[in-house]
Amino acid sequence: MRQAFLIGIILSLLMLSVGVGKVFAEPFEQQSSGAKAGLVILSGITTIPYAAVKLVFATVGSTVGGAINLLSFGYASETAGRIALGAADGDWYVHPDVFTGERSLHFVGPGPEPVDIALPEVKQLEGE
Repeated sequence: MRQAFLIGIILSLLMLSVGVGKVFAEPFEQQSSGAKAGLVILSGITTIPYAAVKLVFATVGSTVGGAINLLSFGYASETAGRIALGAADGDWYVHPDVFTGERSLHFVGPGPEPVDIALPEVKQLEGE
């Protein structure tokens, strides 16, 4: 019962924070000291469940990526790396600017940057 109450409070604060972002509409640095304190407290409260879920997601994503790499004998290492890095990358805490609308929260990271590979040039034979 106590856990359900705590989860209800956290979800209420998360829903409230969506509306708060529309009201403030100023960056964190331009807020009054009271508003900054409230945003930092709200950020700390929401970071706790967010980081726990992110940790589970990153662990599962890294494990799946490692399993793909292992079971494919390294042939799918690029795909496995994208899965693992995408799961482990991203935001690990809720910044106060998320609540003001100045910053967005990225649960899944972009992963590694694509690498440009120069392909060999194909030349036609003269007789064709």
